[in-house]
Amino acid sequence: MRLPDPDGTRVVLIGVAEYQHFPPLPAVRNNLTELAKLFRSPLGGSLPDRHCTTVLNPTDISSALDPVHRAASDASDTLVVYFAGHGTRLPDGSLRLAVRNSERGRKQYASMAFDDLRAEVLDSTAVNKVVILDCCYSGAALEGFMGSTDEVADETIIEGTYVMTASAATQAAMAPLDAPLTAFTGELVKAIANGIPEVPDPLDMTSLYKYVHGRLRSQGMPLPQQRAGGLGHDIALFHNKWSPPTEKPTLSAKRDEWFHEIHHELLGRLRNVPALAQDRLRPEFGDPTLIRSLLVARIAVQLAQGKSTTTISGMLSSSRVFATPCPSTDELSELITEVQFRYETDGLANSVPFLGGLGLFPWTPESTYMLLSEYWAAQRSRTMPRPHVERELSDLWGIADTRVLSAHSSLPSLPLVTYPDPWEKLKAEPDPRVGTVTAMMLGERGGGDRAWEHWMSSRPWSTLTARHLVQLGGDLVRCKAAQRTLAQYVDLAPYGHHSRAVLLRAAELIEEQLKDTALSVVP
Repeated sequence: MRLPDPDGTRVVLIGVAEYQHFPPLPAVRNNLTELAKLFRSPLGGSLPDRHCTTVLNPTDISSALDPVHRAASDASDTLVVYFAGHGTRLPDGSLRLAVRNSERGRKQYASMAFDDLRAEVLDSTAVNKVVILDCCYSGAALEGFMGSTDEVADETIIEGTYVMTASAATQAAMAPLDAPLTAFTGELVKAIANGIPEVPDPLDMTSLYKYVHGRLRSQGMPLPQQRAGGLGHDIALFHNKWSPPTEKPTLSAKRDEWFHEIHHELLGRLRNVPALAQDRLRPEFGDPTLIRSLLVARIAVQLAQGKSTTTISGMLSSSRVFATPCPSTDELSELITEVQFRYETDGLANSVPFLGGLGLFPWTPESTYMLLSEYWAAQRSRTMPRPHVERELSDLWGIADTRVLSAHSSLPSLPLVTYPDPWEKLKAEPDPRVGTVTAMMLGERGGGDRAWEHWMSSRPWSTLTARHLVQLGGDLVRCKAAQRTLAQYVDLAPYGHHSRAVLLRAAELIEEQLKDTALSVVP
C-alpha cells in the first residue's frame, strides 16, 4: 500500500456554506480549509497547491462541475472529490447536491445531479477514485441539519473506487451551528491529523472509516456509510501520524488517559469561561482540570434536580475551591448558562451520550459526578488521611451520605499499579501443566475467547479511549467463562487422580485473578 503519486493526483474540495434558499452551513467553509491543509501537508504526500482545488460556494452547476471535469481529465494516479452542503432527493430517488442558487421544490434542475458528478469521476483514467459526501437528503428543515438520508452509499457506488458518506438511511448529517466543522468531517480531520492507534501506515480508507464510525457512534451521531469497488478499501490518501509507543503503557497510564478524555469532553467549549480560569481556583485541592470537571458535573446535577440559577450560584459562591475573591455573580451566572446550554443540547438532562465512547454508559449526571469525585478522592488519599478526605468530600463537593463518604475515602490511591497480568502469572506458575490448562480455559477451549468476542461486539464504547477498561473487562469475561468450564471439569475428574489437582489449582488461579480484577475496577 502506498500514497498516491502527487504528480498524478488531483483533489477537488467542494463546499457550500452560504445559500439563497437553504439554511447556511458556516462550518463547511472550515471543512474545506482543514482538508486542503491536510492534503497539502506531508501527511497527504505534500500535494502541490495547484493539484488541490477548493471550490467554495459555487453559484451554479457549471462552477461546481467544471473543476471536477478538469481534475478528472488530468488525474492519472488518484482522483478525490469531496462535497459538503445540502443534499436533496427527487421522487425517483436520485440525489441532488445543492449549490448556492439551488431552490427547493420544482426547480430541482438548479441543483447538481450526483449522476453528473459520478459520470465525471467514472470518465477519469485515474487508477484510484475516491468520493466523500458530507451531505444528505431534504427532510430536516431544522437549522443545523443537512436533510434526511436514505441509503446514500448504495446509490452512489462507483465501480473500482471508494465512496464514504456522512450518514446512513433515514438519518441526518449533522452540522451543529456552533461547531467549527461538521460532525462527520470534524472526526475525519481529527483522525487524519492525530493518527489512528494500532493501524498501519499509510492509512487505508477502511481503517479511516471504522475509526470515524466508532467516534460518531460513541457520540450518538448519525453513522457514516462506505462502499468500495475492486480494491477501493485499500486506497490510502494519508500517512498515519500515530506511531507505536516505545514502551507498553501501564494500566494506570491508560486509566489517566481515559480521565483526560473525560475532562476534555466534559469541559468542551467551557475552557475560556472566566470563572473556570486556573487562577480562579485554589491550587491546594488538586489538578485544576479535574476541579473544573467536577464543578461542571456538579452544576449539571443541580440543573437535573431543577435548581434555579440563583440557587446554583449561591452554592458556587460559597465553595472553597475558588480562590479569593470568588468569581462575581455575573461570572458564575455565565458559567451556569454555558453548562445549561450543554445540558440541554447534549442531553445531559437524561444521560451523557457524548461520553459514551469513553466507556461511560448513558449514566445520569449524578453518576458522572460520583465517578469524578471518586477519582478526586483517590488522588487526595495519596497525601491526606482518610478522615480529612471525608471532610473535604462533604465540605467541597456536597456529598452527605456517610456510607458514600466512607467508600470514597477508603478507595485505593493507586488501584491498578499492582494489578497482575493473568498471562504473566501463568508463565510463573511452577507446574507447567497448571499453566497450560489455565491458558486453555482462558482461550477458546474454555470459552474465554468466545466470551471476550461476544463482550467486545456488544460494547458500545471505543477501545481506543478506554483501553484500561478493555483490558480489565477482557480479563473479567475470560476468567468468568474459564471458571464455569473449570467447574464442569472438576466435577468430572475422579478423586485422587492427578488431573483433579491440576484443575483445582487452575480454578484457584482464576479465582485469584477475579478478586484482583474486582479490586481494580475502581477509578
